[in-house]
Amino acid sequence: MPPAQPYGAPPAPGPYAPGAAEPPPPETAWPSTPESEFRRHRLTLQTESVFSADEGPFYNHLLGGRYGYSTTRATNLSVYAGYANLKGTGERVHSVLFMGQFEYQLFFGEFEQVIVPLRVGIGYLVENGPMVRFATGVYFVVSEDLQAGMDLIAPSYWSASNDTVLSMSVSAEVSYVF
Repeated sequence: MPPAQPYGAPPAPGPYAPGAAEPPPPETAWPSTPESEFRRHRLTLQTESVFSADEGPFYNHLLGGRYGYSTTRATNLSVYAGYANLKGTGERVHSVLFMGQFEYQLFFGEFEQVIVPLRVGIGYLVENGPMVRFATGVYFVVSEDLQAGMDLIAPSYWSASNDTVLSMSVSAEVSYVF
């Protein structure tokens, strides 16, 4: 409420005077480029052990690479291609897995040297069918452009012989960030 004015006195200047409004503060501009220390690209080599989680015992192994593009500091979209050594009917079989992934990263530590990624991926195993993979683990920043870590919890759903198979995976990977 404005302060009381004596009768006949001109209105006091300021925000309560009629017709006198202060302009709003200038808006800050959206950043046009990412921060200089923010790196957008990541190349990753990964080895993954896959174990049966629901049906008869099996062991599969994946060896592949992933290219990732960071859309923000904490989110990443990536594509994966890898060799798959699989349990077949009576003998080992070989295939190729293609997958797209979305990743959200949680940073921990005083200098954010520990990363916990939360990933979801949808892929296709050649001559077998689609698959879905969820994963989380722990990663460490080794240097400015090198990270190493493991996926420790990675359930996957595979389409195999007109059936859905559940597996759990453990993987190790090294990433070059640029």
